Amino acid sequence: MDAVAREHFVSRRRLYQVFEEVGLSPATFLRTERLKFAERLLTSSQDTTIEWIAYESGFRDTTTFTRAFKRMFGCTPRDWRAMGSAARPAA
Repeated sequence: MDAVAREHFVSRRRLYQVFEEVGLSPATFLRTERLKFAERLLTSSQDTTIEWIAYESGFRDTTTFTRAFKRMFGCTPRDWRAMGSAARPAA
């Protein structure tokens, strides 16, 4: 959070206030962004492993990644990848 605050020329406290104003915690925002990134990788990088995508998306292990992905998208990353784009559930 310190680095983000510095990058945007605001105090750390102000940064937290902005997140509070929109009703998100920084952790929730970050996890959502990581999962959206993972979804794009799953869709565009068919030859990469789920483990690699989890790591590239900022997750330390595939179990945590799979659990979070399923909570957000309603299916596992492997199932998401196997579905055609028309059959995928909306996030």
